[in-house]
Amino acid sequence: MTESLSPVLAARLGYQLKALHGRLTAAVTRAIGSLDIDVRDLAVLAVLLAEPPMSQADAGRRLGQDRTTMVATVDRLESRGLLERRADPADRRRNLLQVTAAGRRLHERGERARAGAEASVLAALSADEVAVLRRLLGRLTQA
Repeated sequence: MTESLSPVLAARLGYQLKALHGRLTAAVTRAIGSLDIDVRDLAVLAVLLAEPPMSQADAGRRLGQDRTTMVATVDRLESRGLLERRADPADRRRNLLQVTAAGRRLHERGERARAGAEASVLAALSADEVAVLRRLLGRLTQA
């Protein structure tokens, strides 16, 4: 992507990050395409499996998704039997999301495909360089 940009823009961090994000998203999308899910679906399953049970609103905040987008994603995953909504026993107005066994299996397959795609995008870097990149990006995103 940066090859087609003006050298002035290609040297800017924002454009470099955007180009890398685009390459990574495209690679992951191709890798998980046969699973009939998208990167957003995979991220929802990952967050819910990492911190169960979680309310729909909390999951949306963790993922940076607005309410409308989150509802549509949860509806789609629920209709496929990949997660369930359950009333929160502490507050029946609130739904808790729980990944089903089918959702766990799909997540495992999706994560393997995602990791392979990520490795292919980062193949130009050594293992040490990838570790440094992750550490630096982590510091910047947490700052």
